Amino acid sequence: MAGLPLRALLAAAEEDDRAALAGMREQVARDPSHFDRFVYGVAQLAARNQRAACDAFTDLEATEWRIAAGVLRALGLGEAGDLRGAIALRNGLSDAVIAASDAASYAADAALLREASRCLMRAESLIPASDRPAPTAGRPFRYVVGYPRSGNTLLLHFLAYTFAEPTYTVYPAAPRYFSRRFHELEPGRAVFVKDHIVRSEYLGEPILSPVRDGRNAFLSLARFLYAEGSSPFVHQGELADFISFVTRQMPYGFWGDHTRALLDARDQGAAVRLIRYEEVAYSHAALLELAREIAGESTALREDEAGFMASREVNMRRLSHAPQWAEKIALPDDSFIPKNWSIGGETSNWERAFDPPARRRFHELGGTESLIRLGYETDENWWR
Repeated sequence: MAGLPLRALLAAAEEDDRAALAGMREQVARDPSHFDRFVYGVAQLAARNQRAACDAFTDLEATEWRIAAGVLRALGLGEAGDLRGAIALRNGLSDAVIAASDAASYAADAALLREASRCLMRAESLIPASDRPAPTAGRPFRYVVGYPRSGNTLLLHFLAYTFAEPTYTVYPAAPRYFSRRFHELEPGRAVFVKDHIVRSEYLGEPILSPVRDGRNAFLSLARFLYAEGSSPFVHQGELADFISFVTRQMPYGFWGDHTRALLDARDQGAAVRLIRYEEVAYSHAALLELAREIAGESTALREDEAGFMASREVNMRRLSHAPQWAEKIALPDDSFIPKNWSIGGETSNWERAFDPPARRRFHELGGTESLIRLGYETDENWWR
């Protein structure tokens, strides 16, 4: 379906706009039957004939229509009440998109998967919540809950490679989506699930929590959100405003509150394992020690560092399709972000970037307490 505008095609199929459909059909002269099957499926989905729609989309699995047809089939399954099947299908599509991350269609396919996840999440939210625990079945299972820019992605890349398993997220991103209610654990498979928020239902499960000096995490987050267009705060004198913006506007809130929730949960008996960014970011040995701790005696691991580094390079190339993951972005001349920034590098330097208003804001929001509890600070008056 290369070259066809999907949004316009969906609208034309739903409205039975025959003139528009005829024009689009001429653009795919080499496989008009696939075009006709896709249009038929869209029309059936619009008419709420989910079974017929899903059958039509299934017929396109071996064609270049696979991703779009698969997403619509997943939505059809979800609308028919089969959320378990819909989520499993969506995750299989994600594997295919990630495997073809160098393809020209990658960005569009990943965006389409994000929309599918949002729709499935909305459908799931209408179903009464369940107290059922996550389906661990005795296999390695961990939530990975860390504040953004604290090493979450690095850790998940490592776990995916070392355990030879896909990882999951509770967010509508390209990786696999995890549902506590509709996930079926496949035999022998480890499961690692990313979230940035400490949720009460996680506290009965083991949690891996990457932690980092919150001041450096904020610098990295400022660059990340600026690059993706979510925050304008990157100029000198705006760091305090950025801290307030994240605290008020982002679901994960302020770093100190996030950290305090994890530490308090651990002190109250939750199985929270802290993983310091500084100790694992540049140490394959430290990461392997953690993997062996998780795996126990029953799970074989891939332990070669060269293989992991090659895998990580592939992952970083895939992520670089998004501007926030690119090594170089256009920053204002007066940005408080270091000019020599590198992803995963040691270029964060909060001492130079945090001006007096930013130090005060960080402290007044409660950040000093968490810095001291984690051992990143010993002086209660560092901010003065």
